[in-house]
Amino acid sequence: REGCRRRNRRIVLMMSAQRGRVLSTEPDGTTMARLSADYAGTVEALDAGVGRILEALNRNHIADDTMIVFANDHGGTPPARFAPLSGRFSQLFEGGIRVPLIVQWTNVLPGGAVYQQPASLLDLAPT
Repeated sequence: REGCRRRNRRIVLMMSAQRGRVLSTEPDGTTMARLSADYAGTVEALDAGVGRILEALNRNHIADDTMIVFANDHGGTPPARFAPLSGRFSQLFEGGIRVPLIVQWTNVLPGGAVYQQPASLLDLAPT
């Protein structure tokens, strides 16, 4: 904790959420229900984890000076919805490669801005 309070200290934290994939379909059609429950559980756990991180940043008074990045590394898999994009995970259509990139950096970026230019997570790395 003490290290977090020093203004000139840089901290990098990456939280990665993964979920398993169901590869077979049950004869009674329950695969999609199980996959949907798994997906919902992953989203709930991700939300709780991000909330704990944001609380810690606020508690240590460093949230305003911290760049927070929320991104995905590839397109979704069912039951995610891709419309109006074509394609999904493992495909080179927009639904497979166009993913969210949300950045909060309170003292640097204006809140609520939307940029239409393509970006890559490599754009965030120091050069």
